[in-house]
Amino acid sequence: MANRFREELVNVDQFSITCDVWTETMTMRSFLGITIHFFKDIQMQSRTIGTVELFESHTGDYLGQILNKTLAEWNIPKEKIAAVITDSGANIKKAITDLFGINKHISCLAHTVNLIVEKSIEKTQIENAITKERKGGVPELVGKVRDIVKYFKKSTKASDELRKRQKLEGTKEGKYLKLKLDVRTRWNSVFYMIERFLELSKLLSDILLTRTETDVPEMVTARELNCLKEICSILQPMEVLTRELSVEKYVMSNPRFKDMYFKDPLANSKAQEKILRMIKASSEVTSDLPRTNSTSTEQTITPEPNCDQFDLWSPHKRLLEVQNKKSRTGCQYRDELRTYLEGNAILRKDDPMIEWENTKTIYPELYKLARKYLCISATSVPSERLFSKAGATVSQSRNRLLGSTLSKLLFLQSLDEEYWTL
Repeated sequence: MANRFREELVNVDQFSITCDVWTETMTMRSFLGITIHFFKDIQMQSRTIGTVELFESHTGDYLGQILNKTLAEWNIPKEKIAAVITDSGANIKKAITDLFGINKHISCLAHTVNLIVEKSIEKTQIENAITKERKGGVPELVGKVRDIVKYFKKSTKASDELRKRQKLEGTKEGKYLKLKLDVRTRWNSVFYMIERFLELSKLLSDILLTRTETDVPEMVTARELNCLKEICSILQPMEVLTRELSVEKYVMSNPRFKDMYFKDPLANSKAQEKILRMIKASSEVTSDLPRTNSTSTEQTITPEPNCDQFDLWSPHKRLLEVQNKKSRTGCQYRDELRTYLEGNAILRKDDPMIEWENTKTIYPELYKLARKYLCISATSVPSERLFSKAGATVSQSRNRLLGSTLSKLLFLQSLDEEYWTL
């Protein structure tokens, strides 16, 4: 199967890569996870090409060597990599920059959103000018919610009472809600914890009032409940955005948006000029390649001259070729881009990849450029999902699984059904 997949990669023009470092806590082993994404016909393909065990300090140089070796094993030229998506860690960023150049590194958009939310939450606290200690704000309120959730998680009697009260309210068995505890490194888990807490707040308040243990946490006040509702309403759009971005087949060169979100005309103009330069550069590379099938009428009709013939029109033909190339790299590219932008944007439910395929004869140059970047993921979530699969694979009964074996198993898991059909 690996050989079949390796042969398939030869025919792919452009790839994008996501990678991240993960530590398996059962045996305290670290791995570099690498996923690859490419365009096949009109379908986006995502595969795992490496879950490589790390034996040295996670420096940028070492991570770069591992990534470069993995690409070589799959016969993937570095020139075919359109972009590499990672988090903003200094070591992984250095590895990508040294290997591919700074322009091919893209910071994970979901991580960026995560940092924005975390920093915004921190800003709600008040800092003591002398001790520099930060108090109050959203973190303190979230801490009170977290204490209540932890209490119910560790108290069997309190959890039983919560289920009992939901049953008395008419909730069907199997539909009882449970409290959710957040993961401190993921702000969206804080949102889910608060959201569920608000759903069960009345029941939680009644139960806590009846508990007599000394470690029973204090229920939040009515004012604090209103604050939690406001926090939820603010965080909800960010949570939806994170989920939208975390789809593996998210297309960045998207005819659903075009230039409608540009508010500054100057910024819009600069973006269009950059696209035109990219089209021109791509066209010049293509024109340097040898032509196998010419559609020129003159070349079809005119016989190949021999040494004894004098071609009166050869200077004209050379000038015509220069003129046509000049016209093509100038106005025609600009006209194509303008026509594309003036056309109707497709609906959000429509598949942008199908739209590009249907309009490739209308926008041939834009199609070639878009196809190059269609494979770029907006986030490094695919490599994080890979680690969820790895965690499920390295179980208590399989904790001695070799790193190389784990990598092969995860590669096989990423293959579609067609690879399993003989």
